[in-house]
Amino acid sequence: MKKFLVLAAGVLLAFSVSAKEYSLTKEPWRLKPFEGSPDQSWMSYGFDDSSWVSQKQPAQWQMLPEFEFKYGGKMFYRTRFDFTPEPGKTYYLRFNGVFYYANLWLNGYYLGRHAGYFAPFEFDVTHQLRGRNVLAMEVNCPYEEGEHEKRHVTGVFGYWDVISWRRNPGGVWREVELAEAGTARFRRVWLGTRRLEGANAVVRLYGEMRSLPLAREPYRITVELEPENFYGRSYHLEFGLTGEPGENYFQKEFTLEAPELWNTWDRGKPNLYKVSVKALLAGEVQDQTVFSTGVRAIEKRCQKGERKEGLCWQFALNGRPIYIRGNNYAPGDAYLSRATRETYEQDLALARESNYNMLRVHSHVDRPEFYDAADAAGILLWQDFPLQGMYVHGEPIYEEAVGQAPEMVYLLGSHPSIALWNCHNEPAIFKTEWEVRKLDQKLKQVLEYADPTRPVNLASGLVGETDAHLYYGWYVGKADGFPKAMHYPVLRDSLAFITEFGAQAFPNYEHALRFTPPDINQVDWQDLQDRYMLQKKNMDKYLPLKPGQDLEQYVAATQEYQARLQKFHIDWIRSEKYRINWGAVSFLFNDPNPAVTWAVVDYWRAPKKAYYAMQTAFQPVYAFTTWRFAPYPPRRAIRLPVFVTNDLLETYDAKVSALVTFAGKELLSENWEVRLEADMPAKKIDDVSFRPEAAGDYELKLTITAPGLEKPAENLTVIKAGGK
Repeated sequence: MKKFLVLAAGVLLAFSVSAKEYSLTKEPWRLKPFEGSPDQSWMSYGFDDSSWVSQKQPAQWQMLPEFEFKYGGKMFYRTRFDFTPEPGKTYYLRFNGVFYYANLWLNGYYLGRHAGYFAPFEFDVTHQLRGRNVLAMEVNCPYEEGEHEKRHVTGVFGYWDVISWRRNPGGVWREVELAEAGTARFRRVWLGTRRLEGANAVVRLYGEMRSLPLAREPYRITVELEPENFYGRSYHLEFGLTGEPGENYFQKEFTLEAPELWNTWDRGKPNLYKVSVKALLAGEVQDQTVFSTGVRAIEKRCQKGERKEGLCWQFALNGRPIYIRGNNYAPGDAYLSRATRETYEQDLALARESNYNMLRVHSHVDRPEFYDAADAAGILLWQDFPLQGMYVHGEPIYEEAVGQAPEMVYLLGSHPSIALWNCHNEPAIFKTEWEVRKLDQKLKQVLEYADPTRPVNLASGLVGETDAHLYYGWYVGKADGFPKAMHYPVLRDSLAFITEFGAQAFPNYEHALRFTPPDINQVDWQDLQDRYMLQKKNMDKYLPLKPGQDLEQYVAATQEYQARLQKFHIDWIRSEKYRINWGAVSFLFNDPNPAVTWAVVDYWRAPKKAYYAMQTAFQPVYAFTTWRFAPYPPRRAIRLPVFVTNDLLETYDAKVSALVTFAGKELLSENWEVRLEADMPAKKIDDVSFRPEAAGDYELKLTITAPGLEKPAENLTVIKAGGK
């Protein structure tokens, strides 16, 4: 069974699984770009399209060599198919994802128009189907006119500093199908957890159902919840629904007695239920929708003192506070049609191994397989609506964004992994007020109305109003400016939750060679900026190319800087756990295309050095220090505080050890006995001091051992001392 959401004028917005589904993408389609509009003969069955390009769908047209990095605009598609409708059934032509505008004809009959890339949509074609059919589509995905003049709800697929603007995402990027149903058709069906009441949970089923005039009696709606990845109790719920012709809306609350809760991997098990919702008429199933969900409650609480709502960042999962450790997630691929369930499972496994309990889905809606994989992996998701930066004020972006925002909820609302909706990324970074005060405020109202089960963030990166983006050591000053900034009054409140920090680095050397010549003197630096997203000005500022340095050495230097910067930020942030900070989400986890970016995992899923640095710094049980990024002055005593923290729900009687070495020589060794309380704030236990005798790298190794820990928690920090 699959999940679907459907939409159209007079059509359906819903998860829907029919008794029968017929794929229309088994054979290649024909496509051809047009600047204008051809005559209507191209919509006819007998039109000669042999000169058009052939492409297997689903796909994006720039995946073809003829169009890669070259074409954005209007593309015409054609496909022929034979079909024999069954008497007494209704048929829906479903498009699970088209990027971005679509006009559609079946056998010359105009079905309608759709705008937006992530929401599936469908049309009732019962009366348009014949034995021999031709589907004709006009798909338009124009390039944005400028970085600060965007007009479409495409998020990172418009202008973004990780995907080249030359990559146009236009195309039929998900399956196209014929679906068969009876007298009913579900719309907008999803299930969420309203609240926990002791051991019980109150859940609400949301939805719409379209009924044909043939229905002369009430429908019986049944809801089954069965354990999907554990052994446990099943639940049967049902209610009646009068089958008025047209749309029938419903919201029903149910109490589940002692359900198994969904948790993040570091707090328990991500227990999932398979949900089956059926519409029965006279005992016969007319339509059904099948999806997975988890029972869990998510909150965003305020801390001590008076705060603006946007600055309340204590997440609570199932009634208990949870400290967030995470990273931003780019699309699984710049061409989403290429990503697979295996892609996402690999990414989620890497995320868990790096000790993340949250990924921020950065300014896009990804494939459904990603959300299924996140549910199963037990990783929370901060879900952005696909708005990135600055837009042309007014229409049509306002209408398109406000219209598409609820579709994101209908599509993804059942996923327990989604912890929060975010309306916009960095709308005010370009000193504009329209996005924040009009567009984003309206989006926040729309999302809160559509989904009362989750918090909604107005926009990401609004200093003093919401979460913080802090790029010390890349966009802003030196890295050592960050600890000072943590105590600036204008920043302190926003540091409650940090959702971006980091620096660019090349992918591993062998992968860099796939788009860079091995001779560094032959590197086309302009091409690296235009197509592979290198920010050379920033790289030159922090990592200028040294005389005689070859490409392999330079690649290693960029990775070393990125890794050191990530760990530096995380150590300082975690030292303020539950005092001024309640979570750290870095930027960026993955590359969606070959590139030089902030990602810690490259396009070929090879971890960079920063991946392992974050894996260390995000250990749930962690001993660490706050340290200076630049070299310490020569021959002066260095005093380093030793902190411990525990993000888990267990308590440990632990031993903490510290070892300082230089060039293999031991300079200091100390031990402490410490009780690590469950989910404790960072606690300073002592200082360690030593005097560097020479310039170089001094290594501080901190280790926690305790009964109940699977393995020791080790942390190696390189402390640099200067010369002269």
